[in-house]
Amino acid sequence: MRNPKLILINLLLLLFAANSCQVEEFSPSPTEINSVESSKKINRAFLTHKLSNQKMKLIWKSAITFENVDAVEVNFTLDKKYYKPLSKNNKISGRQRLLLTFDKKGLITETIIEYRPSDNFTGDIKEINSSNFKNNFEGEVSFKNPLDDHALIWVITNGSIIQKLIEKKQKIKNNTKKSAGYESCQWNTVNYWLCVGSGTEESCFYTSQDLYQCFWIEDTPNPDPYDCSTQNWPWCSEGGGSGGGGGGENPPSPGPLSSDPCTVSATTSNTFQNSNFPSAKSSILNAGGGIEHSITFGKDTNNQITQAPMRNGGGYAVATNTTWPGAFAAMHNHIENSPISSGDIYASIELNVTNSNFRTSFIVLPDGSVYAIVVNNLELAKIFLAAYPADVKPGYNPEFPDYLFNQMQDLVTNMGSSVDGRTRAMAYILTKYASGLTIMKQDNNQNFVPYKTEMTIPNGERIYTPKFCN
Repeated sequence: MRNPKLILINLLLLLFAANSCQVEEFSPSPTEINSVESSKKINRAFLTHKLSNQKMKLIWKSAITFENVDAVEVNFTLDKKYYKPLSKNNKISGRQRLLLTFDKKGLITETIIEYRPSDNFTGDIKEINSSNFKNNFEGEVSFKNPLDDHALIWVITNGSIIQKLIEKKQKIKNNTKKSAGYESCQWNTVNYWLCVGSGTEESCFYTSQDLYQCFWIEDTPNPDPYDCSTQNWPWCSEGGGSGGGGGGENPPSPGPLSSDPCTVSATTSNTFQNSNFPSAKSSILNAGGGIEHSITFGKDTNNQITQAPMRNGGGYAVATNTTWPGAFAAMHNHIENSPISSGDIYASIELNVTNSNFRTSFIVLPDGSVYAIVVNNLELAKIFLAAYPADVKPGYNPEFPDYLFNQMQDLVTNMGSSVDGRTRAMAYILTKYASGLTIMKQDNNQNFVPYKTEMTIPNGERIYTPKFCN
């Protein structure tokens, strides 16, 4: 727990600094406008533009312009303070910038761009700008009009936009309705350095914001306002920003890759109605022996589901038959009533990486409970695998890295240490970090129900509430 006295002292110091430190900012005079216009080649219209938020001050010495679009990107302060977003592990600092551009009507638009680095970002954040982030940046890029109550997030990795999110400080109403333009919402914590001053006089204080994020659905009446079809943005043209590094247009984005867990669970339930699955469950449970057993399911040339011979393993592992014709799913047991393991998660992803049709893993417990892991988005699963590789120690099953494991343990305190509680905690973390997986449990009606949890903060305390499909 943080020391309340220390936090209060830091806040007082920060407030003192905000009113005493000199920040490199100015509202340019006519002479200064001429100087900046000449040295930075900035359009005079940007220099004389009246900002929508008068508490925002631009640091023109940090400005960059672009070769093929009339725009300027610049550092800024708000109430003499500025933010540096942090990576999830709090080791890498990002940056906030203001982008001034012209829309199709010739009016100046203001966009606050926030570069939130991932734990894998190894570049120089000072070289990242709106002309090159698609190629050179790893993490989240937030776009926000200063007058709007929401931001749009692009998740960038390996030169592609793999997700788009809408983000607000308050819970979004009707967040489960695809017709609203978004789905699969959850709270996300973003950490920052809140700073004043510059250079040797810079003073920063750690803070965080809980923001509500939902997957953005682009095939709705509400288009992405930052898409290249809306206006000529710096990321839409070849050529880098002067003083900020190069960069050009990426290959076409694969678009949003999110899947509705309710749809995934309905499909899984229908598939499980095939007689091969209940019979495989019975065979595995009756085999006993204090070891794990596995049966792979495939499809023949007539698209009929087939069942491979059962394989026997050891006390806590069994090899999956991956060569069975048309393999698309497998079932194995745990010898104890224990939840889905991290090893099950990593094995499910690896099976799908090896065979794109191999999407589903069923886990049967001695009490007859059946759980399912479905890889509904292989590209996200690959990214998750690269970002959070298994912690493997000789003689032990693969485990989640400490960063994820510790968060799950914290959730177990709230959700309970039962099999159901631990599974719910795992599913929440897998959803939070966009793993591309859906975790489900079979109910008494033989239907699979996805683990969906909503986090709210009604009175400063996080509350986790199970959500169900309609």
